[in-house]
Amino acid sequence: VPMMMRRRPWIISERTSAPAHLGNRFRQLTTKLLMSCIYPRASGVIAVSAGVADKLSGGFGVSASRIAVIPNPVDSEALHAAAGKTDELALGEPYVIAVGRLVSVKNYQLLVRAFAKADLPCRLVIAGDGAERDALRLLADEVGLGDRLVMPGWLSNPYPALKRASVFALSSNVEGFPNALVEAL
Repeated sequence: VPMMMRRRPWIISERTSAPAHLGNRFRQLTTKLLMSCIYPRASGVIAVSAGVADKLSGGFGVSASRIAVIPNPVDSEALHAAAGKTDELALGEPYVIAVGRLVSVKNYQLLVRAFAKADLPCRLVIAGDGAERDALRLLADEVGLGDRLVMPGWLSNPYPALKRASVFALSSNVEGFPNALVEAL
């Protein structure tokens, strides 16, 4: 807003599919109103994906000509090198893995329920930390997963664990650009 008041060019970078990730309805409506007033006045808007760009032009009145799509960079060589290092997790059996913040928008509760119903002969690993940790552990016990759910917390190098996983799972309700999915690939 200060740049807008000074009549200088300014650029906004939108990293997600806002405002769906903001929680309660009041916050979503307030954010949508503010975005609809401010974003169209920016000199330019950077969107992390074509989907985010479409939402900005369709739902927030930003002219498509003012939006540039610039995906997050991925350094494949660095990821492959990191994947070859020591595995902090070191599970010896097959597993399904998900990596990310333990927050409601990532919808790990859906993943835990689906994994329990699938009754796969392996473990489910959810690597990350966040406010939903205890709730996920309780849910795992409730649906009969018990110690088949492994929650190692934040891994400083998740890539060896991703490399050895049988399946990568992404259960998010909303993603602007799913870095974890791209890195898992």
